[in-house]
Parts: sequence; C-alpha cells; structure tokens
Amino acid sequence: LETLELSDNKFTIANNQIFSNLKNLIFLNLRRNSLKAIQANAFRDLNNIQNLLDLSYQGILIIQRGCFIGLTNLRILEIHRNSIR
Repeated sequence: LETLELSDNKFTIANNQIFSNLKNLIFLNLRRNSLKAIQANAFRDLNNIQNLLDLSYQGILIIQRGCFIGLTNLRILEIHRNSIR
C-alpha cells in the first residue's frame, strides 16, 4: 500500500500502533478528521512518506515531542487550521 486517503473520518488520536504496518506508504492524507493529539513516534514507521502528510483542519491541540521522528523523506507537511498550543 503506497497511498492512504483517510480524510473526512473521525480519528481522534494518532499513535504508532495505527500506522505500524504501513512501511511502504508514500502518501498519507488525514485531513478533516477529529485529531486532538499526535503522540510521540506516531509516524515512526512511515519513513517512506515522501510527497505529503496532511494533518490540516483537525483541531489538533497537542503535538508531542518526537511525533515526526522517522519522516526523513517527507517534503510537505500540511498542518494548518489547527489549535496547537
């Protein structure tokens, strides 16, 4: 699986268990969910994501330190329209 389109769902949290078996993913769209928090290491196993990680329009309040570890090839991170503190 290289592309995963999960926009407009009701996800409330992102952690490393959700994406742990998606090592070949290169595109992940989580736009317009209900994420409130992104835990440390949430995207740890997604080191092949290259083009886009879209976390916009969520209402995200908390991004834990280290949540983007592993995204070494990421070119675009969309994170606008959130309430990050």
